[in-house]
Amino acid sequence: MLLAGCGDLQQASLTNETGASDPGPGVSSSTGLGGSGSISAPDSGPAVDGTTGSSDSAAPSTEDTDTGAGENSDSGGTAQSSTGGGEGSGDQATDTGDPVPDPATPATCQQLAAEQAGLADGEYTLYVGGMPGMPWTAYCVDLDGDPRAFLTLPAGLVNNYSQYSTGGPGTSVRTEFHRVAIDEVGLTIDVDDLTHASSSGGLFHGDFNVTTMPFGTAMNCGGAPGVARIDLTDTPFVVTSTFCVGGFRPSGNATASDGGRIIDITGSGGCGWTTPDANPCPLDPFNATANSVVQLAYVP
Repeated sequence: MLLAGCGDLQQASLTNETGASDPGPGVSSSTGLGGSGSISAPDSGPAVDGTTGSSDSAAPSTEDTDTGAGENSDSGGTAQSSTGGGEGSGDQATDTGDPVPDPATPATCQQLAAEQAGLADGEYTLYVGGMPGMPWTAYCVDLDGDPRAFLTLPAGLVNNYSQYSTGGPGTSVRTEFHRVAIDEVGLTIDVDDLTHASSSGGLFHGDFNVTTMPFGTAMNCGGAPGVARIDLTDTPFVVTSTFCVGGFRPSGNATASDGGRIIDITGSGGCGWTTPDANPCPLDPFNATANSVVQLAYVP
């Protein structure tokens, strides 16, 4: 079986359910993208990237000046903070310090664990950026150690899968996801985390024995196109990621519906794939080696 290379990497279009592309600014057109013809950024909800935080300068002393950084949060709940203003030899800066998380609206599993000792693994309500009006349900684990968060996918395994399709030898590799690992602050899904996933099938891609596929990835090497699906139905999130195609003579598409809550993905070539973009496009994205994320936005 041909070992796919990275010779022809393109950015896949994320189209709406009618198939029309929404070109992003400053993006050139490309062919071979599942009939889309243009390369575009996804038609998504509110932007997740934050704006630059303002700084809080301490009053200068006669010998020293120490500047403290301020803080800013965005609609996706990201936040950056640093220590407050410093002291000079003569004057002392006034600084309010870091905000104290509200125990009633924890933003992360770690904050939840800090407020309530002895909690078991399970479903808990978190709040994006600690905002009372932005709740969501996280599956928190290891709350007495190194807390981590997962997003349960109510649409189920049959609607959240990635597949490497093959015409043989071997059998198509299909990985299905019950939960995905999520960064509660950045609202990103780690596509390589298979803690709550199950896989079937097996094939050789050159010398590599393929047994699992990352989240949101469709691939093939002969035979029918690879397929994948992300379905965030009954969660307050939509996908805002771009996708890319790679491999030898690749083609594929990522088609959004329900405002970006559902993404249907195809990937083909000889060999070829469509996967969440990591800039550059991941090479041979199988067996937990994609090293990319799916970006989400909070759109209840």
